Amino acid sequence: MSDAPPPVANSGEDAITRTVDVEPETFAEEGVPLEEAYEVKRTLKEIHKGQYQRIALQFPDELLHDAVPVFRAIRDQLPLEKELYVLADTTYGSCCVDEVAAQHVDADLVVHYGHTCLSPTARLPVIYVLTKRTIDVSHAASTLASTSKDTLDDKKAVILSYDVGYAHQAEAVLHQLQHQLTLPVVLRRIDRQMNFDKKGKAKEEGTGVDGEATGVPVEEVQGEGQVDEMEEDEEDNTPADGVSDLAPAPTPEGLVPSDQLPPSMPPNRTLFDLPDGVGIEDCVIFYLGGESHALTNLLMTHGKCPVWTYDPATRECRLESSKTNRMLMRRYAVVEKAKDADVIGILVGTLGVSAYLPLISHLRNLIASQQKKSYTVAVGKLNPAKLANFMEVECFVLVACPENTLIDSKEFLRPIVTPYELELALTSKAWTGDYILDFMTLLSSSTFGQKHSDPDKSEEDPEGPVFSSVTGTYRHPKRYQAGGVTDVDDLNAKVNALELRNQSSAVAQVLGSAAGDFLAGRTYRGLEPRYGMDAPAVVEDGRSGIARGYGDEK
Repeated sequence: MSDAPPPVANSGEDAITRTVDVEPETFAEEGVPLEEAYEVKRTLKEIHKGQYQRIALQFPDELLHDAVPVFRAIRDQLPLEKELYVLADTTYGSCCVDEVAAQHVDADLVVHYGHTCLSPTARLPVIYVLTKRTIDVSHAASTLASTSKDTLDDKKAVILSYDVGYAHQAEAVLHQLQHQLTLPVVLRRIDRQMNFDKKGKAKEEGTGVDGEATGVPVEEVQGEGQVDEMEEDEEDNTPADGVSDLAPAPTPEGLVPSDQLPPSMPPNRTLFDLPDGVGIEDCVIFYLGGESHALTNLLMTHGKCPVWTYDPATRECRLESSKTNRMLMRRYAVVEKAKDADVIGILVGTLGVSAYLPLISHLRNLIASQQKKSYTVAVGKLNPAKLANFMEVECFVLVACPENTLIDSKEFLRPIVTPYELELALTSKAWTGDYILDFMTLLSSSTFGQKHSDPDKSEEDPEGPVFSSVTGTYRHPKRYQAGGVTDVDDLNAKVNALELRNQSSAVAQVLGSAAGDFLAGRTYRGLEPRYGMDAPAVVEDGRSGIARGYGDEK
């Protein structure tokens, strides 16, 4: 028997041979054919109607097991000159359209499968194919009606909302609730209507008035890559729940994102029509779905309404509004920490959502107006290790889609706030109870830049200390220059703010550089030369020989 000592380090073979138990997500109800579940015929119709040539199929990680069959089902019925690509491992959240990866293959259309946040895209038109999860319609309606009956006395209406995976059954649940409740019940409709611009590809073929998709049913695919022509006088069969085929397509001029605001605000992605004289605060919300980012956003943005949820997986109903106060208290604590931050990092969490560049520009101007320093950081998917590399940053603001912008930062070294929370922290804007996550709504409602007098701030010394609600003490904030160097004359004018590297190779301040200030205050700066600090050593003969026996060893 060998007496060889055990290896010092593991070979890593167990990581290769280890079996990982993965339970893939079911995309549709059991027994539904794959082509029907993934709406292959509708996808082919829209590809031919829009004359798209390079199509990207975006799958989330949990649906990658179906990527090859879906690819083949579409590929077999497309002409050879049309190119098809599969996108996986998204740059940011899988709920958003990955326009960065789509542009790598120069795609002119994206087909997005699975759960989505329905954020408006910045460049490309999108076909959304939603997950169709199983739900017991009768049990869902009866459970919501019976469990919530004691909280409906002072309410005037019920809003039925849902996770996008249950959109195909939302209308059926609505009809059941209308028969079981005396209050009016309205459906929160998902609006994914394709509104092509006058110069859009599909404007000339298959669209109705003002570029809206006609919504006619999909024709049978005949032959290879051939689709029957659509009759102009066919009946409009847009689904009753308001879910239509495609997301808005930008104009050809909008393929390159701009930091300027668009001339008009895009329509809301979710709509509901309340009865006359009924406000949102007079309603109770029923939600179909389990715990998710979408539910968290619903609770935060509708804090004035009680929210009842029905989880089809557990078949349980419960009141979720009790969580809202706790979440708002945690977010308020994060806002107070943001007030104390002098160096703020702008995290780019999306490159595809419309108006993300105007929002980043708005945040930069807002931070500079308070004589604070901002850094723009793009790190892809967030984790504590990545952000811990930016030690000089005292607070981060995340620019991402509504479902990914709320981050519980207790595991991170620095707090992470939303753009709306940062505006509350840096301006005198009062929190009225509204919580804004949509980019365009935030930009249009911002009071930054408007002239108003604040009597409390007018009497304060701009160079004096400020009170910190986090520590309960006064602190002296750092002041950073708002503008950078534009030319040589500007550099000469600001040379008094520049301290060049001295003999110890330390940078104290470089034109208001927060990183330079942080480096100057560090006690350990790595392996640095000690010029002029040590006396020259006497030259000596070094060791000679090889490792198994040097010349000076006996």
